[in-house]
Amino acid sequence: MIVNNNDFEILTPNGWEDFKGVQKLNKPQKVTLYSKVKDEELKLECSDTHRVKTPKGWVESQWLTEGNEVITQKGVGVISKVVHSLEDTEFFDIIDSGKDHCYYTNNILSHNCQFIGSSSTLISPMKLGSLSYINP
Repeated sequence: MIVNNNDFEILTPNGWEDFKGVQKLNKPQKVTLYSKVKDEELKLECSDTHRVKTPKGWVESQWLTEGNEVITQKGVGVISKVVHSLEDTEFFDIIDSGKDHCYYTNNILSHNCQFIGSSSTLISPMKLGSLSYINP
């Protein structure tokens, strides 16, 4: 299910920006990240393939561990705990947020969905979204 948006903006590193909508997804694995930045505890529940910004670039949440750093709205945070669970979970993904396709989720910088389609394709949606278009 996709809900289109014309009325709301989302907080990004560039300030408040437009986004196209929200996509509801069911995923079989959930990751809960706990991060601390400037004495504030942050919590992010996401799918295992959700990308989070680190000082080294975008990383899927399934690969993050305690001690890894993540980019937050208040600076660099350190992950204090990671919980992996195998439970079918309903998530809501932002579609095309701002010019850089990222936004703050509970103050942690996340990457959004740029390509609406199946993640079970032969070519990954992330790769398809990065390909340049040539008009025939």
